Amino acid sequence: MCMQKMECDILVVGAGAAGVTAALTALRNNLETVILERMGSIGCTNTRLDITESVGIEKIVSDLDLPIHNRSNRSRWFSPSYMIDYTSRIYDIYVKRGMDKDSFETISMARILDKGGYLLTNSFIKGIEWKNGAINEVEVKSNNKTIQIKPSFVIGADGTNSTILRFSPLSAYRHVVGEFRAVGIYGRYFDLPEGVTYVFFDKTIAPGGYIFVAKTRNEEGILGVGFDSSVASFSPINYLKKALNHHLLSKITKSVEILNRFQGFGKYGILKRHAIGNLMLAGDAGMWGEPFLCYGLRGAILSGYNAAKVCKLSIESSLDGQPANYYESSLREFQNKIKLDLLLRKIFKKLDNDDLDTIIKILADAKEEGLDLDYLFKRNNFSLIKHILKNVRGVFPIVFKAFSAIF
Repeated sequence: MCMQKMECDILVVGAGAAGVTAALTALRNNLETVILERMGSIGCTNTRLDITESVGIEKIVSDLDLPIHNRSNRSRWFSPSYMIDYTSRIYDIYVKRGMDKDSFETISMARILDKGGYLLTNSFIKGIEWKNGAINEVEVKSNNKTIQIKPSFVIGADGTNSTILRFSPLSAYRHVVGEFRAVGIYGRYFDLPEGVTYVFFDKTIAPGGYIFVAKTRNEEGILGVGFDSSVASFSPINYLKKALNHHLLSKITKSVEILNRFQGFGKYGILKRHAIGNLMLAGDAGMWGEPFLCYGLRGAILSGYNAAKVCKLSIESSLDGQPANYYESSLREFQNKIKLDLLLRKIFKKLDNDDLDTIIKILADAKEEGLDLDYLFKRNNFSLIKHILKNVRGVFPIVFKAFSAIF
């Protein structure tokens, strides 16, 4: 068996969204970068679109020229009986995931290799040597070769079932609250406007979650059903069938040429520490997903970028303190958002379709009278208060469920 030794500034474990963002950031700062990927190719096996808010990552996307498929600030939110048509100041970004040549991972990896990054596919970690509270050496098996890598820093970005987390003391700080599943179709010729995100809230189809439909360039689009496993009664495929038979969704998808069906899952919760010594966890490995609507992309980009920036500053001796502490500090605001999201998720899981109708009706009626949804709780929105009072009979059950979830 071949034995090989390597040294690098940064070892990135995982070539998903967080991993490629970290690698691109590192290489842009002239850091020698090695990427480990457990699969034989780059990109998730099922093509899909990921949609997330651009807040906090727009500058990162621009600076790194990340391959975004589309941007949109228009959405339509549906409950079983009501709808809001909403144009926001905040843009959503669409990212194509998968193995296609125009996917986020494929384009990003081509740029990484062009900038001198070193990729090891079919790789898994056999062991880690810790020394003085930091990773000294990582033993990797890749394509029948055993490689000993000595990195200055390690960024763990290898997903929900992270190997690097399992090999580290940080695993003791992980608290899994629940699991969110997604199932859907990716294809062409969805009957809806390009760049408008449709979001359906219906507990009979997506318990504790929602259905989202969007179309981007080249007539490509997605219908996805996301639901919380703890309140689900049926299999993912059954929920997808229910969505495709929905009276509005069936019209949107009637002419769709299905290119791919997908399923996925993610665990949501909180990791009380994301870094130790020279190890930093990014993306799902660090539980940086947003639990309320179970977005994962924004946290992946933000954490991957910040981890690599902290590594760069530390290597330059520009940090007055421990890099692990700087990494935690750089994402403290986002970590606080995750804590709030966990609370909102507890409440949201308890809501039924009558509650969802009440919420969308209040927002739709108040919007007609000038409610600014971008600043829902940041201004004196008297129209919102007025319509809450007008629908007080429907609001009481929601308040009761919220209190029972909190206390």
